Amino acid sequence: MTAARRANPVPNPAPLQDTAPPLPRRARHEAWQTAPVSTAQPLPGLAPAPESVVATAPVVAPGPSPELAPMAAQMARWNSGPGGSALRAICADLANVATLFRQATGSPTDQLWSGLRDACCCLGADVSMAMMAPSMPDSQAQSLWAEVLAASQRAATDLRAGTEMRSVALIHQGNLAIRAAADHLAEMTKRIKAIPPSL
Repeated sequence: MTAARRANPVPNPAPLQDTAPPLPRRARHEAWQTAPVSTAQPLPGLAPAPESVVATAPVVAPGPSPELAPMAAQMARWNSGPGGSALRAICADLANVATLFRQATGSPTDQLWSGLRDACCCLGADVSMAMMAPSMPDSQAQSLWAEVLAASQRAATDLRAGTEMRSVALIHQGNLAIRAAADHLAEMTKRIKAIPPSL
């Protein structure tokens, strides 16, 4: 890591203002979409965030019906409540963080780093909300969901600290956490799709 820093030191931009308190989601999203791209050099030693992070949550049956198996009906009820809302929010947050990560490490600017930090604040806040929501009725899916939340929390914490400190090590850790969250999310989606929809 020391050699990498000597060969390609991290730029030392002007200090960022503290935007740690969560901002209204709409204001943050508008800022992310309009962030400019510069020609500065990327930080060394960073792999791109995974393309597999998507903004859509796994599809669960829209509501219980007599034809559904008990577990499928319970999952449908969970999906229509605060648990499903939390799942969709986390999926959208991970997609935003992954996109901004690729932009910031590819052509870093103060505004892109600030946008990534705000996105991490949003992700961390939504993870906290998701942890207070009811658990998934299916124990295997819930175990994977817990892994998604844990990895998402690590990503939010490490990337936020990394952008503030311009720490390559913390940003790399955050990148790995994004990948882990994406992997767990894919496994969870497979499990949900495997739940029999009928008797």
